Amino acid sequence: MTESADIIRGLSDAEQAKLHALIIDPIAKQNPKTRDHNVADYLFEVHMRQCSEWALTHGGPECPPTADANAEPGKEIADRQCNACHLFGTFEAPPFRKLAVAGTLTEKKLADALGHGHAMSPITLAAAQLSDLLIYIRSLR
Repeated sequence: MTESADIIRGLSDAEQAKLHALIIDPIAKQNPKTRDHNVADYLFEVHMRQCSEWALTHGGPECPPTADANAEPGKEIADRQCNACHLFGTFEAPPFRKLAVAGTLTEKKLADALGHGHAMSPITLAAAQLSDLLIYIRSLR
């Protein structure tokens, strides 16, 4: 199961209603980019709240660890620097799951995306961090 599916499944009735309202908002519906950003921002907010609740009850890292311990260092990077846009994806930022399924992402492509034309540019990651992030992304297949 993917992290994003777990977040969606864990939405309370009130959170589901708010998400639905964001999706069908007539003003945002006129601009898909705005709608996508609003939905992604809200889901990321829910994700961070769920992570904080998990950390309080487990006394561990901020968010639950991945099932694959090898992917954990990359997940920590994603949680800190990438998930606001890439956990669910936005109009401009593909979700990590989509990148994983495509199977075409390499360390070079990832480094190039971070260094050139990336909305959050420049994000600088050491070679080991790039490798860790790629391992995490690939683990989402």
